[in-house]
Amino acid sequence: MKALANILIYITLGLFTLSSGQALAQSIKGQSMRMHTIPLTKKKEPELVNGKKPLIGFVSLKPYDHADPEMKEAYDLVKTFDKFSVEFLSFKEIEQRSKKNSRFSIIWIHRPDTTAFSAGETNEKLLGSLKSYIENGGKLLLTSQASYYINLLGFEPLIFQDSTKPCADNCKFLQGHSNQVLELSAGKGKVLTFGGYLNFSTTSSSGEPRNLFTQSCFNCLLDY
Repeated sequence: MKALANILIYITLGLFTLSSGQALAQSIKGQSMRMHTIPLTKKKEPELVNGKKPLIGFVSLKPYDHADPEMKEAYDLVKTFDKFSVEFLSFKEIEQRSKKNSRFSIIWIHRPDTTAFSAGETNEKLLGSLKSYIENGGKLLLTSQASYYINLLGFEPLIFQDSTKPCADNCKFLQGHSNQVLELSAGKGKVLTFGGYLNFSTTSSSGEPRNLFTQSCFNCLLDY
């Protein structure tokens, strides 16, 4: 395997299609989108927040005991990252405790489910809480089908379409889809949305680059 330091992950939007021209055209006041690359290396160690490790809020529609294996594996993976701490929380908690959301360095929504979004995932109070969190300096990571939240939150009017674009050589862990990500700034905060299929429920030799890519997304959002 090539040295991980030489592996680059391209940042636009993998599961969905959006040209660079469209991305620039869709930028509006207070918001901007850009495409760049995330190296699978650490720029520097994450800084402590009030003496504590950066806290990741992992959002799920169902409680942990009833979540599907993919969601459990993604959450359990973050628990192994020694430079971050993580808390499993529901959409309802994000909605009802909006004033406490600022304690999260990053809120991560991972949605492998391709069915239509439920009312619990799209109600106005929830979307308002997420948007307020971001615009006041919060960082949001959207992976797989959760990428549609940039539309639901009103950050991007163009509705993305599913793409079957083949994956590059270094992203076999993404189930054959492009490994591209889109970064969007809104207010004081930032959104990183990765549409490609990050698969956490299967074990393979691709686990190391997948795990490092996940940490690199956290580092990118926190400017490390």
